[in-house]
Amino acid sequence: MTEKGLRREFQRGRLVIERIAGKDYTTLSEIEKMRVLCRVQQKSPLKVEGSATNEGELALAAAKATLRRLANERENARRKNQR
Repeated sequence: MTEKGLRREFQRGRLVIERIAGKDYTTLSEIEKMRVLCRVQQKSPLKVEGSATNEGELALAAAKATLRRLANERENARRKNQR
């Protein structure tokens, strides 16, 4: 990924960075977490009618992704306000 792409993912709340002496740093672990958040699910060619389990799992996954994004945004705002 390019530097610009990583900064864009940080602004979107999907990547955690550390700013030290005006320079941005991240870890490979944080990049892996970002990749999980950015992963695109392949659409299933067959849809089972009334599959509440599948719909429930999708809703739960979406809720967890939203929670992670909001937590990252809150953490980024907290870090920004501490400067």
